Amino acid sequence: GMIGEFLSIIVDTVIVLVSFGLFYVFGLLFFRHKLFKDYEVKGVLVQFLFAATFALSVSMFELIIFEIVDVLSFNYRWFMWKVDLVLILFDMILLLPFCQIFLFASNILPTKSNKVVISITTVATVIFVFLFWQLGYTFPLSRSGQEQGFIEGAISRIGVLG
Repeated sequence: GMIGEFLSIIVDTVIVLVSFGLFYVFGLLFFRHKLFKDYEVKGVLVQFLFAATFALSVSMFELIIFEIVDVLSFNYRWFMWKVDLVLILFDMILLLPFCQIFLFASNILPTKSNKVVISITTVATVIFVFLFWQLGYTFPLSRSGQEQGFIEGAISRIGVLG
């Protein structure tokens, strides 16, 4: 009944959140102790972004495994697939470029004003996203020739350009 469905959603959510948390911690520990143990990467932002991107990627892989072995309800897996996909696309297309441009700009610009650096970073990121999207129009990304939605277009562009 309704209580069973509610409990199923709670259990599925706990499984997803705990596994994501474990993936995040593993990514953070891997970054700190294996990947960059000989380098001084003290930037918390870089460590956070690596661990979050790692956790998102592994959680997508986990959802594929859950599909094969039938863990979680079908509707919940499908919902989490969409959430994971939107988050990783946001991460790859907007967040990571913004942070890379910000770190680059804050290191090369003579000003120490965060407002100036963030403004320049925002403009550069908008230009990057625009060019990224426009470049996708030069490739035949759709078989039907119809315009795609954001998710399909973003996946196609990352697949071709990546």
